[in-house]
Amino acid sequence: MSVKTVSTTFVTATMAAAASAGITVTSTSTLSPGLAPSGVAIADFNGDGHGDIAACIDAPGGIRIMLGNGTGVFTMGGFTTLGANAGAGEIVSGDFDGNGTMDLAAILKNQGAVRILANNGSAVFTTLATLATGEDGSGPSTGDLDRDGDLDMVVANSAVDTVSVIRNNGGGSFTVIELAAGADPRGATFGDFDGNGTMDIASTSHDDRSVVLFRNVKGAFTPWTVIPISNLMRPQDAKSADLNADGRDDLAVAAKGDAGSYLLTYLGGKGGLGAASTFFEPDGSPIQLALGDLDCDGDIDAAMADAHGNRALLAENAGDGTFGNAVLVAAGLNTVAVAIGNLDGAQSLDVAAVSSDDDSMTVALTGCNVPIVGDLDGDGLVGPTDLAILLAGWGQSGASDLDGDGFTGGSDLATLLANWT
Repeated sequence: MSVKTVSTTFVTATMAAAASAGITVTSTSTLSPGLAPSGVAIADFNGDGHGDIAACIDAPGGIRIMLGNGTGVFTMGGFTTLGANAGAGEIVSGDFDGNGTMDLAAILKNQGAVRILANNGSAVFTTLATLATGEDGSGPSTGDLDRDGDLDMVVANSAVDTVSVIRNNGGGSFTVIELAAGADPRGATFGDFDGNGTMDIASTSHDDRSVVLFRNVKGAFTPWTVIPISNLMRPQDAKSADLNADGRDDLAVAAKGDAGSYLLTYLGGKGGLGAASTFFEPDGSPIQLALGDLDCDGDIDAAMADAHGNRALLAENAGDGTFGNAVLVAAGLNTVAVAIGNLDGAQSLDVAAVSSDDDSMTVALTGCNVPIVGDLDGDGLVGPTDLAILLAGWGQSGASDLDGDGFTGGSDLATLLANWT
């Protein structure tokens, strides 16, 4: 599966090791993008090789670009007006015109529309298309729906119970298809959920407490199945990625419940999605979901915008599509959107979250927390206890076989001594 076939909020980093010691937040900072920010996206908008941030703000209604210098420091860039009464909401980035620069798509909630904004390569945006969709759109995702090389998009329209499929025809031309969804859909995403090589659609039904699946049949989407969630939780956003590294698309769903925040994962297999695995964190109310490798271990972790908790909630993927080891990043009041991307040039991916009630953005930089080779007892040091473990495993395979040649021997001892702390 290529990166183009999943949401642009799913991004990968270079794998640093086969195992991880968890997500580590090395620093946080607060930015002021403008009044009541409602959406955020991370990409290199000006082509300098550094990650930048786009934030959608309520007044005067538009998108503010914050340009990164590659160290996690940002300066205010340009502003693109969307209109005072547009009801600008969530945004996503992607190359919608196929010229190699990162463009933007913004949901105009009050107009029942999506605006595609083309980037000239210097972080200056102009309208490529304004497309009529349903009212009160949310939970946008992008991907190459029909594998024609052009970036498509899907949006959930909570006020009219539909999902808008935006097909990119190339050359600045788009076609919108409306699908009847469950009650109050909040998020939608693409993925090959039945394993037949074509991209299907999943959307969340907040009021029906379910996930609705549409199967791709020769380019047309037909109702497939409804997956009930639970009477104890309401699904919000959904994103797709290969969460257990088996080559199949999986589904992640952020849900809120009376007891707290949930992340549900459904692993894809031949014929459909499997049963849910549940990650739970007490309190909070997740609104939006982003996926990406936050700890450099090569698998896809998750970040959720937690509105009631005023935080970004980061969850580590164990590598098999199950999540745990929550890291809570304090943010501003009413944290409504989150994005993952590389903001400081380091190996690990970072997080940006916007909070609408205090006009703030929180940037959390992460670091690779990779185990030290030779630290066999996991205490963060290589010392006498590790040496004893290695000698006890002499001639055998297992954890003490540091070079992976099938047995513990002289080269493993040399490696351990070279890392002695």
